[in-house]
Formats: sequence, C-alpha cells, structure tokens
Amino acid sequence: MTHVTFDLFNFYVLCGEPLTPKLLKVPLERDLQQELTVHLDSLRSLFRDSKSECVPYDPGYRPEPGELFKVPEFRLPAALKALSVSAPTLRAVDDATLESERVRALVGAGTGPRNSEPLLVFQAIDARQVLRREGFAFLLSDRVFRRNDRAGLVVRDALDAVFEDGALYFASEYVARRFLDLSGLFEEATKPELLRFFSQEAFFVEDPSRLESLCDQWARRKIKMLQIDRALERLNLTELLEHAESFQVKLTLRDNRLVIPRQKKDFKLLLRFLDEDFLESALSQSRYLANSKRRISSLEARRVEPARQGSQSKLRVARGRLAEDAASKPDK
Repeated sequence: MTHVTFDLFNFYVLCGEPLTPKLLKVPLERDLQQELTVHLDSLRSLFRDSKSECVPYDPGYRPEPGELFKVPEFRLPAALKALSVSAPTLRAVDDATLESERVRALVGAGTGPRNSEPLLVFQAIDARQVLRREGFAFLLSDRVFRRNDRAGLVVRDALDAVFEDGALYFASEYVARRFLDLSGLFEEATKPELLRFFSQEAFFVEDPSRLESLCDQWARRKIKMLQIDRALERLNLTELLEHAESFQVKLTLRDNRLVIPRQKKDFKLLLRFLDEDFLESALSQSRYLANSKRRISSLEARRVEPARQGSQSKLRVARGRLAEDAASKPDK
C-alpha cells in the first residue's frame, strides 16, 4: 500500500447485517472532521507499516504479527462502492439509531489514486464503544463528573481493515466478517457435496441423517478444503491409524472404512486428521494441534533450510495446544 494524498475523510457507520449493510452519515464539525481524518490516516500508516508483509487470503491460516491478508480486486458492497463517486446523500446517524440499530463499523472514506475506487478505512464497533442515553454514564467536566445524557461513539486507536487501490487488507477474518461480507472469499460444502464426500469408499456412515447436523460452518469449510485438496486420494488408512494412535486419538474402522463419529467433537477430530492438523516438530519431536497453516510456495520453500521445512510451513503461527489436550478438549 502506498501513501496517498487526499482531502478530508467523510465518515459513516455501517449498520445491520454484512450481507445487507446500511450506511449512515456521521455529521461532524469541520475541526473534528479534520482531527478524525488525521487520526485515522495515522492509524492507516501504522496498520500498513507494522503489518507490512501481505499474504494471499487462505481460510485455513491466521496471519502472524507483521502480516496482513491482501485480497486483490475485492468487490465492495454497492453502498460502499458509491463512496468512490461522491459523498452520497444519506440519512445521518442519530441518538435513536445508535440505540436501536446494530452499529458494526466506523468508516472513513477518502479519494484513492484511482477515481473509480475509494480509499476506505474501517474500525469495528462493538457495544462497548456505543454510548447510550440509558443507564448511567459519567463524564468528567471541569473537575466534576456529570451524567452523560447523549448517545455517542468511542473511537479506538486501531484499524481493522483498509480498502485501497482496489484491494482489501485485513489481519483478522473473524473481525472483518463482523462488518464486511467475505463469503465470496471462501466456499462451504453444500448439502449435496457433503453427501457425496461421505459416500466415498473411505467412509462408513452409520446414520446419514445426522451428517448435516454434524456439519457446522467450520466443518463445511474444512470439507470443502479437503475436496479441493483431493485429500482422500492420498489417504492411507494404516498410516492414518498409526498417526492417530501416536497422538492418543482413537479412530474406528468398520469393513476397512473410517466410521463417521456420532459426536461433533469426535467428528471434528477426524476432519482435523484428514487435513493434517496434528503435527510433530522435526526439530524437537514435540506434538501439536495446528489451528492455522498455509502451504509454502516453491519460492518460499527454497528460502527455508531443508531440516526445518517439515515444521516451519505448518507451525508459523501460535503453536496451539498439545495434541493430547486437543484429543480430550477439541474445539467446539
């Protein structure tokens, strides 16, 4: 991301659901508009500089400190796309809106280097940042606390996403999904795909009617990734069982096929094994459950010492819990 010279930002709040966002204008006094513009642009510079390495979006990876996901040619919602043309005539946010609407993000909109695309900075808003007239809030004024009887917003010293040069940058998918529709970036297995996946010879399904209830969003994404990666084509049941036993996780076979567990926690453990989330360090032989990983490219692989490649590519983020703990307390 390159530094851009722009006029003062116009400010908005995003309300409602990410799929159908509602954009409301935040009216500001000129001095406050200038001050807030300088503040958020300085945060944008910190966001860019402190997290300067951009990596392609991967639904199975959590960026490390110093990394950002970059999504080129990200398609903005129509409400935000209109900000590239001008400051549209919108209803202003008011006390009633802050108290009744679900405010999801503060948006600062400037003019990017390409007139067709805006420069947008996003800060996620949660309930702790919304000052409501209800209840008791006290503000210090002239050394005396006075009751606050107005609604308002508290601005944090951080940004959660930046849209610039037609690309979206963010560090946390979980946070960005609170105010932007990111469904186009990943796929989930549909019901027919789930049925086709588990109808393969590798699986024994005792109760097909339970499959859909076992498959939450995490599982659907995991299965889709397994399908794309064609993981079952390299499945070796003997090696898989030995690997599971070494991590003290029990997988069951029937007619030389993997039995699909009835319990969700056991079902997720099976999916984790199929996606190679249980790992042993090539350096220390310590065992881990990786909650984040991405494949290293051939170019990256050449930069990694051969002795470290086995663990480096999959343990780049926080090491996670020991596999033995994961077996008894898997993710819900």
